Amino acid sequence: MKEMIMKKFLILILSVFFAVLFVCGDSLDSFITLLNQNPTMRGTFSQRTYSYLGEAQDETKGVLWFRPEKEFRVEYTYPVKEVILTNDSGYVNYIPEDDELIQGGLEDFIFVSPFAMLKEARTYFDVEKKSERNFVLSSRGEETGDIEKISITFGADGFPSKLNVDFHSGNMVFYTFKSFRKISYNPSYFDLSEYSTFFSGL
Repeated sequence: MKEMIMKKFLILILSVFFAVLFVCGDSLDSFITLLNQNPTMRGTFSQRTYSYLGEAQDETKGVLWFRPEKEFRVEYTYPVKEVILTNDSGYVNYIPEDDELIQGGLEDFIFVSPFAMLKEARTYFDVEKKSERNFVLSSRGEETGDIEKISITFGADGFPSKLNVDFHSGNMVFYTFKSFRKISYNPSYFDLSEYSTFFSGL
């Protein structure tokens, strides 16, 4: 009986510790702590992309899922549907409108997810804290691929509300999140054979 009470007490202490860490700690470090637990994250976003000449592309919207360990899925739902999906075994890029499918190994996939890179933000970037919720991450080297800088703003809930990515090529991508949260793991999200399924329902 005493052992059971002690286990419950320890679980309660750990729960309170992580809750306080996430709410009261540095927004970036709290998010890094969460990512190091390898959770499944889901975000609903709008995206604006600018070329190195400053030319704006059409706004896109979609939903992304990712786990920091190489598992990433984005479903663009507007203006054209598209799925980009990666896991340990490779990648898939599918556009249902044209029934176009591109797939291959990770060695052929040049995309580096800024969301996965955030797990190692303190390792691969110099971090400048602009305010309690605003941070600028400047790349320290080639480990970040074409990513030169990431500017991130956290909402009151501790999750990203805005994410701006500057690339060495001069291109820029701006993400605004309508929602961003931790969800239960579903292996189907990252199954390469599920490229034609739109889990967003949009």
